[in-house]
Amino acid sequence: MQDAGDRLKARLLREEITERIRDLAKKDRIFWADHTFERMEERGIDVLTAKRALERGDIDGEPSPGKNKDEWVVKVTHRAKQNRDVGVVTVVIGTKRMLVITVEWEDL
Repeated sequence: MQDAGDRLKARLLREEITERIRDLAKKDRIFWADHTFERMEERGIDVLTAKRALERGDIDGEPSPGKNKDEWVVKVTHRAKQNRDVGVVTVVIGTKRMLVITVEWEDL
């Protein structure tokens, strides 16, 4: 069980990463994996919907450390059109860029 200090650190980390994601999305510092485009086509999710999720959404769950220093893997969710939630799995790489791994509808 986490104590109050650990919970505070986790909350602050989520807030910092959320802010970083939104800033990178607004600056168009998004790189898209080939897999992402395949899933977008398969699932009927366009780039604008995924980008809006990154600009306005919230982290679902806890950030996980990536493979390298200052990398974080997160899923960002956001209410999209037709009252559906879209999930965007991304690797935040420092403060310079992020790589979108996949996108999905959360209600399927």
